[in-house]
Order: sequence, then C-alpha cells, then structure tokens
Amino acid sequence: MTNKDTVLFLGKIKSFYYKFFMNMSKEEMLIMIESWNDMLSEHSINDCLNALKRYTVINKWPPTISDILTELAVFNGEIKTAGESWEKCFKVAINLPNYPGVAYNLENYGLNELELKALKSIGIKEIKMSQNLAIERSNFIRIYESLKDRFENENKMPNYLRLDVIRKIKQQKLKSQNSNMSDLDSMSIKQIIEG
Repeated sequence: MTNKDTVLFLGKIKSFYYKFFMNMSKEEMLIMIESWNDMLSEHSINDCLNALKRYTVINKWPPTISDILTELAVFNGEIKTAGESWEKCFKVAINLPNYPGVAYNLENYGLNELELKALKSIGIKEIKMSQNLAIERSNFIRIYESLKDRFENENKMPNYLRLDVIRKIKQQKLKSQNSNMSDLDSMSIKQIIEG
C-alpha cells in the first residue's frame, strides 16, 4: 500500500468504528498513518480492505495492525485449521508404504511447511501403527497449533523484520567477512587476535 492507500484504509476503519480517531491530534494521526503504512506496505489495498471486512464481521472493536495481518494470512490461505491439516496428513500417512527401512519423501504430497514439520514430529510409522488415533491426532494438533502461532507471528512482520530475512543477511555478511579474512595473512590474524 502507498501512503495514500493507508489514509484510505484508515478512513475505512473509521467508517466501521466511528470512535477510531476520536480525540487524536494531527501529530498522532500522522504517526499512526506512518506506522500502519510501514507495517502494511507489502500488501495491496484490496487485500487489506478484504481483511478489514472479514475482521469487522466478527469484531466490535477497531482492529490493530496485528489483527489485519492475521486476517491477511487467513484470507490468503496461508493458514489452515489444525483439523484440516490433520485430515490431509493422515490421508498421506496411511497411503504411504510401511516396510522396514523405508524413507519417505513428503515434499511430493502437497503438504505445506507446517504440515510437514508436524507430521515429521509425530512420525508416519506412529500414525500407521497407532492403537489410538485420537492420541496421535491430539499430539498433531498440539504441535501444529504451536507451529502455526510462530508462523502467524513471523508472517505478520514486514520483510525487513522477518527472522528468515535477517538470518540470510547475517549469513551473507559472514560469508563476505570470511572471504575477506582468507585474504589476510596469518601474521595479520595473529595481530588482530593479540590486539
């Protein structure tokens, strides 16, 4: 969204929640526009408006940035319920072969990252051999919900604040420093260490 889109978006929030800007100074309003724009700039105005509409149907209080980002994730289909994911993973698990030493390649079954991690945590053999699938389902849902919470929180972040992006940047800097270090001779390294 652009700055102009953000002003339009906040105006839409005001139309749904008439007390949203009540008693707000001009400076506070400018800070609010800047903050919302910073956090939502990677999303389109249409997606944000659809997320707002979804939010307003079930909430009587004005949304926070976090609320809108959560709705965007749900709206874009990035997040499934734990029950839906269990059903999908269960079907994959029971249709896989079950013989000693088999290695499963789960990437070919259309599972998302959270489903893969939860399924691997539970174990395919445990699901296939379970005497009580309710326990396996419960464990899967507990693990999936934990992963989903972390995923939702991470995906609410603008790209420049996301841990995976920050880690990649740090790795690139470290590689760059290591290549520069290889250019130094051993005497220089000894001088750096000894101070």
